Amino acid sequence: MSKQCCVLMYLPSIVYAMSNIRRHFLPNCMVFLTLVCANRKPWLQPSCDKARLMSIVGDLRLEYGFQFHAWVILDDHMHLLVTDPDCSIPAWIQKLKLRFVRSHPDRPVQIWQGRYWDHVIRDGNDLRRHLDYIHHNPVKHGLVSVTGDYNWSSFSSFVRRGWYPRDWQAIAEDDGEFGDSP
Repeated sequence: MSKQCCVLMYLPSIVYAMSNIRRHFLPNCMVFLTLVCANRKPWLQPSCDKARLMSIVGDLRLEYGFQFHAWVILDDHMHLLVTDPDCSIPAWIQKLKLRFVRSHPDRPVQIWQGRYWDHVIRDGNDLRRHLDYIHHNPVKHGLVSVTGDYNWSSFSSFVRRGWYPRDWQAIAEDDGEFGDSP
């Protein structure tokens, strides 16, 4: 991974650190996203928080018009697979994080890591790998032993559509390129 550098921008009595990350999305490209809780704390552990997060994603989908293909919410991170016609991913991710924090009853100082990880899907094989990764993630993290037993993912909808058999279990080949590292 390359080093990230930071540029400091001085405004009257405030110093902002501006990331040097440039995200280049094309209209209607499919993108795999990973959003991670600050310090890997399990802010998303309660089911009510997972449900609130999904509700916010649904609201933003209506506001921004992105397609929501696949997802999984674990206790300390989430993965999404989306297609955004307007390349507005940075804007709605910022709103997602802010709305979730503002709706949280405890209002902690920081729930989310400042950045998120993205990967533009290149082809059908890449799509299948990322779908498998999303749906295998609860097993990978020890939350369930069988993929279909985890309620907070899109796996059951893919089973209904015939993409996976009900008893599917991944033979995961995690090469570390899915944005799951701390």
